[in-house]
Amino acid sequence: MNSNRQSVFYGWWVVFAAAVGLFWGPPVTVFTFSVFLKPLMQDFHASRVAISLGYTLHALSAAAGASVAGWLIDRYRTRRVILLATVLFGVTLLCAKALHHTPAVLPVLRRTGRIGRWRGTNSLL
Repeated sequence: MNSNRQSVFYGWWVVFAAAVGLFWGPPVTVFTFSVFLKPLMQDFHASRVAISLGYTLHALSAAAGASVAGWLIDRYRTRRVILLATVLFGVTLLCAKALHHTPAVLPVLRRTGRIGRWRGTNSLL
């Protein structure tokens, strides 16, 4: 007996997953930065300008790096890029542990950890 029950088209699940990923990605980072501005200023003994400059450099490097990530994925396939991203994420965590008192190093740490976010993982820095 054939059931005429129709399930949801698989493509709509992909659209839903992409929408959730986009919702929890950049918008949450952008809209919550102001919440963490004062604690970052206190922890790093830095001015509002220094912390905001770090966030600005992070945003600009993410915009510039997105095209590089796309090129790497097209050229070397996804698995190799994920392996590179995993190694860079580990290096980022080690550097964060060693250099966590310096506000000037934050954009560098965010840049190296940023590759992990291209493949759907989230950097904790």
